Amino acid sequence: MPVYYPTETVSRYIYFKDKDGTAVNPATKTCTIKDPSGATKATPTLAEIETGKWEMNYNLPADATRGDWTIEIEATIGTYKGIKKFYFEVEYK
Repeated sequence: MPVYYPTETVSRYIYFKDKDGTAVNPATKTCTIKDPSGATKATPTLAEIETGKWEMNYNLPADATRGDWTIEIEATIGTYKGIKKFYFEVEYK
């Protein structure tokens, strides 16, 4: 699990593919950042890099809570709607 420190930028590429493995852009997508307590801290915008590849960036606040954070991506591709979770840890120097 990646480790970040307060004020650093959390970056992640998100890849979307259809059932055949072809890169596609989702019809809908949302990104939610949750702290260790499960509270929503941000809903960053995903930036398209190319078809099927999007980038998420989130600047951690100076008072970011130490522990395991979650990035939740909810997307709709065709008739499929799913949620993918990624995790990162916040530590103090």
